[in-house]
Amino acid sequence: MESITTKIYSKKRNCGSKVRGGCRNCKKSHVKCDQNRPSCRRCSTTKKECDYPDTFRPVITCDPRQIDLEMSPRENLSSNFSNTPCPSLSPVFGERMETQDRFYFYYFHQSTCIKLSSLLPSTFWNHYVLPMSANSPAVQYAILALAAQHKVYTEFGPIQFPVPESPEMYPLSSYGKAIRSLNRRIDGESNDALMIQESLVACLLFICLNILQGNDIGAMTHLSSGLKLNRHLSKSLPDVNSGSDSGAEPIHQLIETFRRLDLQAALYLGSHQITSASTQCDSHPNSVVLKKSKPIFQSVEEARRALTDIILSASYFIRSTAEPLKYVEFEDPESTTARQRHALNLRDTYIQQLHEWQRSLEIYSSSLSAELRNDENLQCSKCSVLYAQTVIALSVCLSPNETEYDTCVILFLSILENAEVILSPTEGPNSQGAGLQNNLFDLEASVIQPLYFTALKCRVPNMRYRAIALMYQAGKEGVWDGALMARIARHVAELEENQRRPSAMREDTEIWEENRVCGVAINVMRKESKVWVECSTRRWTSSCLRSENLVPEQKHNAAYVWEFHEDILSW
Repeated sequence: MESITTKIYSKKRNCGSKVRGGCRNCKKSHVKCDQNRPSCRRCSTTKKECDYPDTFRPVITCDPRQIDLEMSPRENLSSNFSNTPCPSLSPVFGERMETQDRFYFYYFHQSTCIKLSSLLPSTFWNHYVLPMSANSPAVQYAILALAAQHKVYTEFGPIQFPVPESPEMYPLSSYGKAIRSLNRRIDGESNDALMIQESLVACLLFICLNILQGNDIGAMTHLSSGLKLNRHLSKSLPDVNSGSDSGAEPIHQLIETFRRLDLQAALYLGSHQITSASTQCDSHPNSVVLKKSKPIFQSVEEARRALTDIILSASYFIRSTAEPLKYVEFEDPESTTARQRHALNLRDTYIQQLHEWQRSLEIYSSSLSAELRNDENLQCSKCSVLYAQTVIALSVCLSPNETEYDTCVILFLSILENAEVILSPTEGPNSQGAGLQNNLFDLEASVIQPLYFTALKCRVPNMRYRAIALMYQAGKEGVWDGALMARIARHVAELEENQRRPSAMREDTEIWEENRVCGVAINVMRKESKVWVECSTRRWTSSCLRSENLVPEQKHNAAYVWEFHEDILSW
């Protein structure tokens, strides 16, 4: 039987440069396109509509001061954007920007920046990030990707798995271009300060993009990379309050943003290590010397930075020192007392610093005029919420008993009252939006996590369900989803109340220690809109109650056994 052989002849390519950026009509006809815009010569001759694909285009570098983002008359837009005006970009910057890119660039400037301005001022985006995008392809494509994803999120919610040819594919395409541009930027030059700043800005935009997509793992990956660059950049800058370099203020704001995102991630993910405070805490209480709060702060931003310093170090102390002592059984009572006394000194140091910070903030608030007090009331309320939550966490961090939270009712009430101020509509054209309930997304975690903490640990029924109701109004703040956390908190509250047993010795409204949930672990399944919840409780055992040979420390810890309750919730 004869074998059949097939010969494959390769077509020899003609000499000359290959055109990759031609219009669609020339590509279909397999002819060379002169890439003239808005219409090439062949399309002009044949009177066809010249359409260029969304290819990877190099960004034309220019002087950032040439960028003009003022409103201009509506240009010839496609049908999808015919009702929205374009930004007036300079010819050097916008001549190769397609209509869709120009629309999303304008959308970022007019809408997305406003939603992100609670964590960073609008001047940071308008005078630092947008000019940087003129000479940075990575930052420009990251801006386009975030603006497109923010528009999709506003209209449809988080969509992590878009279908082909859908509007959700544009942010993914721009996201990929931004990643490739950033990799080329990192591989092509040394680690200079400008490259680090561009990488940090791109990481910040990537974090926002992944959060809007519901991709928490991707957001954490970019945050880890950004924190490494953040530590490297912060070493080369002067102190933010020294006033030696006014041009470094946006860089300080960028560094401060990553420190707050580091804290946000640590509160959301228990396994995340607080890297921004790892070098601020030491094992000896006398070594915990932070910047003492000034008698009067010069601005709310200065007060917030001082508060962030204390909270980061206090959170690191709770993770590294307090939590290992909370439920541990000690063999030597003397060493137990020494270690607990050492931890108590550390805890009291942080609480004292928080009280000094609060007094400084009160002095600053009282010195403001009525107009300024109204403008900065929102930021002061956000600081007060974080202050109250941190004081509560420090006060109970060394006690294994959940009933210790009952002594903090006044602080829980302060969280609720300030959260209502933050979420309530504000009046005036200069206010920061009409309350967060109208903002579907906010990068700064200001109220959802403290309200979730209040709903779990405050066992006063009306205050607990008041916190749950406020969470439903808060939308989404960073990785914290208000509706999701409210659903989990309501499940925990119902679990504790259903296990409550009547007794003549106690009030029916009181939840016993053994019925209180100590910890909550969750696993969010966003694609199915479900969440796996595991609640842990400590049950008192009768065998330990009858034991008379245990020292008080051992009996206190050995009298409980852990129980776990698993459920899958929909939201």
